[in-house]
Amino acid sequence: MSNERLSQPASGLASAWHSLTSSPLAAIILIMGGLALAPLFVSTYYASDVLAKAMILAILAVGLDLAWGYGGILSLGHSAFFGLGAYAMSIMLLRWDSVLAGVTGMAAAIALPAALAAVVGWFVFFGATSTLYVAIVTLALPVLLSAVALRVPGLTGGQTGLSGIPAFPWEGPLTTYYALLAILCAATALIYAVVRSDYGRLLVAIRDNEQRAQFLGYRTPHVRLGVFALSGGLAGFAGAIYAPYNGFVSHDVLGLQLSTAAIAWVAIGGRGTVAGPLIGAIAINVLEPVLNEAFPGLSRLLLGLVFIVVVLAVPGGLFGVLSTRRPDRRPLEVVSRPDADERKRQMEVAVRKLGLSFGSLTVFKDINLAFRTGHLHCMIGPNGAGKSTLVNVITGLLRPSEGEVVIDGVPAPHHSPASIARLGIVRTFQASNVFETLRIGDNLFLAARTGATPSLVGYSPKIELSGRAAEVLQLSGLGAKLQARAGDLGHGERKWLELCMVLASDPAIIFLDEPTAGLTTADRAKVAPLLVALVHRHGLGLLLIEHDLDFVKSIADRLTVLANGSVLADGAVEEVIRNPEVTQVYLGHRAGSQGVSL
Repeated sequence: MSNERLSQPASGLASAWHSLTSSPLAAIILIMGGLALAPLFVSTYYASDVLAKAMILAILAVGLDLAWGYGGILSLGHSAFFGLGAYAMSIMLLRWDSVLAGVTGMAAAIALPAALAAVVGWFVFFGATSTLYVAIVTLALPVLLSAVALRVPGLTGGQTGLSGIPAFPWEGPLTTYYALLAILCAATALIYAVVRSDYGRLLVAIRDNEQRAQFLGYRTPHVRLGVFALSGGLAGFAGAIYAPYNGFVSHDVLGLQLSTAAIAWVAIGGRGTVAGPLIGAIAINVLEPVLNEAFPGLSRLLLGLVFIVVVLAVPGGLFGVLSTRRPDRRPLEVVSRPDADERKRQMEVAVRKLGLSFGSLTVFKDINLAFRTGHLHCMIGPNGAGKSTLVNVITGLLRPSEGEVVIDGVPAPHHSPASIARLGIVRTFQASNVFETLRIGDNLFLAARTGATPSLVGYSPKIELSGRAAEVLQLSGLGAKLQARAGDLGHGERKWLELCMVLASDPAIIFLDEPTAGLTTADRAKVAPLLVALVHRHGLGLLLIEHDLDFVKSIADRLTVLANGSVLADGAVEEVIRNPEVTQVYLGHRAGSQGVSL
């Protein structure tokens, strides 16, 4: 009994320690508290020199984490933004003898890097290139800005740099130390508020599955551009603080060495955690002078080995390993959207002489079809007939080679997936397509907003769903699992979640790509009457791509058969099934059997 009593406090302490170390907010508070107490245990010189510099660089690290960890944008040249901010502040303080020099310099130090990041982001995110190209483009920025700094010595000091930069207006090393700590706290609080906000949910969603976000109506290039500009502005802010602290700025602050170091800090600490980059930046910058003294000339080699070991052994970083064990426990609640079920929209989506080719390969040609609200339209055909590709063209993922897509009588030749979704035309995919690292409730929250940009710093626990979406949520059993991560669901549950998501966006027409594939017999029995009710009771338009002919016969109002990239038959279900060409091509000798699967 005594051993049991002794073990209880130990177990309580272990639980408290786990909660403290696995919660980003608790870890941030612990770090800031440790930094506040550090001057009591180290020399004033160490605090004002080593720790103060580490805190400035930690701002750079959390700014990079915002872009890379949460936005999925790897910047290999973040030092360019840091150095640009440092030069902007230095030039303003040295060249303008005014009480407004510091304020103006700070504004320029934030605005110029943010603008540069926005220009880079514009060409990458809005171009036809992959977002991975941002790494290549940013890699060139430090080299380019360093060359500029060396070639305009009258402004930047050239090779010798800028010295004699006025220090902070307050006096005393400890005053400076605590002022920098306050600045670090403010910058970290800002980033933490952003990533924990509704906007932060969207950032993670786009990072993990940009395509799904686009098909829910989100303009993902705009979101990526915004977060990259914010990250660049924060790096410039760190540079502006560094200039008066250090008193000297040269082209070295623009170099690749600082960029690679910042990437190492974020990776070692754990990207996408806020606390991880803080830990990585402060710990490494504190350890580096110690290692330099103990192992002259080998400190960077040792830190490089640590970086390699961490990346290979724990890709999520040291703090990332702990934080991933703790799910988001903030409350979520489903509420009804007022009068959502009463808003019945009449819509028609038609394709006229539509064709798609890739070089000499013709996927389909001369397709003429129409899909309307209030109709349940099914499409069948063998693999490779072009069914899913046709939906890809209609929903904006691919551009047709010929013909046009017409929405309510208006041609829509160049609509993006996001703009199509905002018109009320949404889709599911053959393989379940959800935001796996987010909770079920977060998936539904983002879907229900239909592309509207969420709050930058606020968090809403309420998920507004229409009556039909809430009905399907309860039918699927997912209503009791809002806190569960979508990635932890089985295949069938993910299919249900995706259907709930498209219904949450309050659509007019839905394209369902094999919605029953992989479902259990019990789930399939639920799906058929549900789809019929969505059309005939709620007035939606559905197009189903299916292979199960018995399932199609039980629900469809209209049936289209694709074969060899063209429409083989289209019309009423029984009429199409009795078509001799359909019977010969698809059913063969099993035409009279039951349970035929196409």
